[in-house]
Amino acid sequence: MLKSCSLFILIALAACSNGVSSLPTALNETASAAHFAQPSGYSQLYSFKGMPDGAQPLKRLLNVNGVLYGTADWGGQPNRQSGGEETGTIFKWSQSGGESTVHVFQDFPDGRNPVAGLINVKGELYGTTIYGGGPKHRGTVFKVSPTGVESVLYRFNGPRDGFEPYSGLIYVNGLLYGTTVFGGLTGCPQGCGTVYSVSLSGVHKVLYRFRSGIDGAQPEGGLIYRNGLFYGAAGGGDYHSDGVVFKMTPTGVEHVIYRFKGEPDGSQPFAGLTDVNGEFYGTTGFGGAKLGGAVYKIDGSGHESVVYNLPRNSVPQGGLLYDNGALYGTTTNGGTANHGTVFKVTLDGKGTIIYSFHGPTDGRNPTGGLINVNGTLYGTTSRGGATNNGTLFRVSP
Repeated sequence: MLKSCSLFILIALAACSNGVSSLPTALNETASAAHFAQPSGYSQLYSFKGMPDGAQPLKRLLNVNGVLYGTADWGGQPNRQSGGEETGTIFKWSQSGGESTVHVFQDFPDGRNPVAGLINVKGELYGTTIYGGGPKHRGTVFKVSPTGVESVLYRFNGPRDGFEPYSGLIYVNGLLYGTTVFGGLTGCPQGCGTVYSVSLSGVHKVLYRFRSGIDGAQPEGGLIYRNGLFYGAAGGGDYHSDGVVFKMTPTGVEHVIYRFKGEPDGSQPFAGLTDVNGEFYGTTGFGGAKLGGAVYKIDGSGHESVVYNLPRNSVPQGGLLYDNGALYGTTTNGGTANHGTVFKVTLDGKGTIIYSFHGPTDGRNPTGGLINVNGTLYGTTSRGGATNNGTLFRVSP
């Protein structure tokens, strides 16, 4: 049974439990399975155990001088205040030292369930937890040293200041910026989410509160920054829209630059955007011409086009990696065993599968993006492995 209460992972993995099995073997649906034989460059680096080392890593890894850092949504230790649910961890892995736990969350006062990944600012790692922290357990913004000394910068109270920050942070001009999925205004049942800033000393400010889905709602993918503006993607809230791409000034003036249209355009952009020379690329989890999600590009003025349509029920959720002229990503489902894939799409729209997860031993259901370290791609799966708590892997591009 799935542990995480994350919006995106619950939606995506539901397809796995619904008996979906008639999926294509590759992004190019006309190609034979033999053409996409598994590459020799794939290897599983670590299989998570749950407690105490962590379980269900959901987002992109961070490379700090050859050491990979990440977050595990679950595992760590049981939290007695929430009925024994696991609190989550920060972990690291290196070629020479293997895997070790950097920090185990306690729920109160430091937060629990770090869904988002980490960023490196001046040698300190920063991230968010979606629960725990203060008396209302609305989540935190935290920092942790590479040796595991952790402190909380801000504890969300909700609803006005937002709560459940699913997205990672970015650092711009001395401030951390992020989004919350809930809170803000009351147009959605629990609020439609916010955009906020936090200083390195912990001063928090709400920059924008989403309004009932007209302008987007429940942003999960975080922000990027270019030429003085923030860009992001969000779902549609109670309006049952297919989601939007928006831009926002540092003072909080927000403007929707594109509204997704579903089929064949794309629907529900779970991930954030990737900047490729001034054009932004992203994925939608659903919609597209084949109802498996889409890889799209959009410029700052809102001119959008679909670069690639993924096969039915693929459900890409992680952000894209741009490297050497191509985009790399993961799908939560799809592939030869419907346990997810690592894929490549060129900017002119040619897609191939790099690896198709067999599950459970080699991992399954990758939800996070990839990183490139010295020409090799690294990522995680949220499930599978020896105890079905997820894996850390690498694969040749």
